[in-house]
Amino acid sequence: MPLMDRIDNGFSTTMSFAANPTIEFYEIEVQPPGWEGGEPIPTSTMRNLTLHTFSPGALITMTPIAISAAYTAGAFHLTTGIKPMINVNQLVKVTLPNGATIDFWAFLKNFIPPSHAINTRPMAAMTVQPTNTNTVKVETLPIYTPAA
Repeated sequence: MPLMDRIDNGFSTTMSFAANPTIEFYEIEVQPPGWEGGEPIPTSTMRNLTLHTFSPGALITMTPIAISAAYTAGAFHLTTGIKPMINVNQLVKVTLPNGATIDFWAFLKNFIPPSHAINTRPMAAMTVQPTNTNTVKVETLPIYTPAA
């Protein structure tokens, strides 16, 4: 692995949404997408003697992305804030600290502000759900672009 591609520090990982590149949130923590193979398929029969047996599934998926973010009051605007982004399948870009990017199709599943309290910065919890399909419902792989 080239040293320039190694991620030694999570700062600064950011996200952007094609449908609204100026959406008003500011990442504090970003959990990049991972890979999930799904539940094992039980293959046990009455002929097994001691152990349950399993096979892996055939398909995989990207895992949801968890974000903790600061936000502005504009995030609550009904037409330019977060609300119009909910459940909109679009290209999402995660930019890793070394400048590499991951582009994939997904939707903003939720934006959950916390209770506001004295001397506490409000940080919303957000979830981005990969769809693995583009706008015409065609299965679409993510695109990884290494740092320049």
